[in-house]
Amino acid sequence: MISQAIALAIVTFAGFAILYAKMPAKVRRFIESYPLLSDALAAGATYAFLGGTLTALFAGGCVALMTSTGLHIANHKEDFQYLWDGADATRAALRKVKEMLNKLGKSYRQNKIAIQDEQCN
Repeated sequence: MISQAIALAIVTFAGFAILYAKMPAKVRRFIESYPLLSDALAAGATYAFLGGTLTALFAGGCVALMTSTGLHIANHKEDFQYLWDGADATRAALRKVKEMLNKLGKSYRQNKIAIQDEQCN
């Protein structure tokens, strides 16, 4: 039950974070200005969306904690610069992996076409 609630909380918080990132700046500033209200709404929405079970209640509490943490980080970006640097480093590493996979895919396709050409001749 607890592991399911934590998994649900992580997925729900990720969804909230994606929605938050897509909101207009004016709405984000309002959310950041009223963190207690935001925490309560996030917990209540999680409880309502996941159904009125004990697992949903625990997941709602976890989402409220994650929302508090996320809003604190959003309000104090200068104290958490290492998170943004880590995100940039992760993006750069993922770009390199993507380039490598694209090269491998291109090489595979070329080899497959060459084998098919040999089989046709």
